[in-house]
Amino acid sequence: MQIRIRPEARLDIYEASRFYDRQSDGLGDKFVESIFEDMERLSQFAGIHSKLGRYFRILSRKFPFMICYDVNGEFWSSYGTISRINVMPFNTHP
Repeated sequence: MQIRIRPEARLDIYEASRFYDRQSDGLGDKFVESIFEDMERLSQFAGIHSKLGRYFRILSRKFPFMICYDVNGEFWSSYGTISRINVMPFNTHP
């Protein structure tokens, strides 16, 4: 399954990693690794998460962030595409 990350989401990930690095050296790298692990889970479970508006959302396992995504195509097929990935802190609306 192909996952495309919006430029805005990439920026959110980068800014959050910088924030966590200011809290503790190396924590930003752990944040990025955790978010990408969470997104990797989408290849197995896309489309089963609760919806927030028109987007599905998955909560990060280790950090107070959620990943909002849209599914194009047959999400249960290996040919489906997850698009419009957004990553944001819990207190932000998509």
